[in-house]
Amino acid sequence: MNRKEPLARFFQKLKNEGFRGILVALKWKFFRYKNMIVAVRDVSIPMKDVPRHRCEGIYFRLASLNDLDIMCANFPDKRSWYRKRLETPGYFCDLALFDEEVVAHNWFCTCPHQDPEMRAWIRPGEGQAYWFEGWCREDWRNRGVSNFGIKHSFEELFPSMNIHSVMTLLEEDNLPTRRLHKRYHFADIARQRHFRLGRLYFNTKPKPVKVEEG
Repeated sequence: MNRKEPLARFFQKLKNEGFRGILVALKWKFFRYKNMIVAVRDVSIPMKDVPRHRCEGIYFRLASLNDLDIMCANFPDKRSWYRKRLETPGYFCDLALFDEEVVAHNWFCTCPHQDPEMRAWIRPGEGQAYWFEGWCREDWRNRGVSNFGIKHSFEELFPSMNIHSVMTLLEEDNLPTRRLHKRYHFADIARQRHFRLGRLYFNTKPKPVKVEEG
């Protein structure tokens, strides 16, 4: 990398966002604090009917190594990361495709997983999956793809894999995502805090949610 590039990015950010933008970026780089919610859903809970009229042509399949090219069309810098996951037993990626292009995906695993941002280990229980890194391409957002994908996962995919419950981590202040999971009967079971100070990472032990909080 050219030594001038970081300096050029600094002045560009200063021009676009001012000193406040620089301070926010520095804080984000060296300090982070997040409240997390551990949420779980039983696969046996009936799903709501989801209108498909805005998702015509969408179909789903589990990713394989042969799908790396179409997966990385959206995330070219993650090829080695995706390859490593797909080569590791217990990792799966459910692809939503349209004309053989990936328009959404959901990763999940039945093996221990270390969150790359929090550096925390998540260990699914027997018959359980950990669900993470849901994504939808911008031109397909607000068309019901997430709802359609959740319905597919819980009615078809997870039962076919003998997965009985699904766990996920939600950021407490990400209200749209929390509302989506609430709509599909994910129950908040624990709270966890994440701190990062420079290169040091700290994660509290999940604390069970009180009945009145749920």
